[in-house]
Amino acid sequence: PGDVLVSLGLGSCIGVALMDDSRRAVALAHVVLPSAGDASSASSAGGKFADTAVPLLVDEVCGLGAARRRLFAVMVGGAQMFSLGGAGMDIGTRNAVAVREALHRIGIPVRAAVTGGSVGRTIRVYAGSGRVTCKEAGNELPQVFAKSEADKAAVLKFFAEQGIKPQEITVGQIQVTDKLANEYSGNQTGPRYIVQQTVTVNSSDV
Repeated sequence: PGDVLVSLGLGSCIGVALMDDSRRAVALAHVVLPSAGDASSASSAGGKFADTAVPLLVDEVCGLGAARRRLFAVMVGGAQMFSLGGAGMDIGTRNAVAVREALHRIGIPVRAAVTGGSVGRTIRVYAGSGRVTCKEAGNELPQVFAKSEADKAAVLKFFAEQGIKPQEITVGQIQVTDKLANEYSGNQTGPRYIVQQTVTVNSSDV
């Protein structure tokens, strides 16, 4: 019940979680490429590819006691981290589309998604409570705040479209970590700021 599933430092990759609220059963995959056919060499790691990861997740979470008809998905990641030019190079968008298509094929709805943009993210799924958090990272604090607010608005709009009432939603305070504030930190690579805000839904409509 106290287990936490984590996908760290998601850039163009997608962290996709499958959940069943009634059983507190969760499973998480870190999708790197849209399909196994995109890999440069043969790989047995089916969890890395959208087309194979989603069916594997379904088997995994149902093996933990989840009911397939009650499953829903949460997606995080799919950013465009580098401007390389050409739509074909935007792996983040391709990953997000491929994950959604794989979920649609087997009839699993996406309850919440924070994808796109140009910032790295980390997803954490708390098995005991069903809570999901998303942290975003960046080097310019105003831009990071603006992106976080835009993502929050998109998530709240999505919940409203699903019929979830405002009183069933709790929005936590924004938490900011400045990696440069720790003078003893040996990790000075990557984004400077990490922003986290938790949106919690308590609803019997699953």
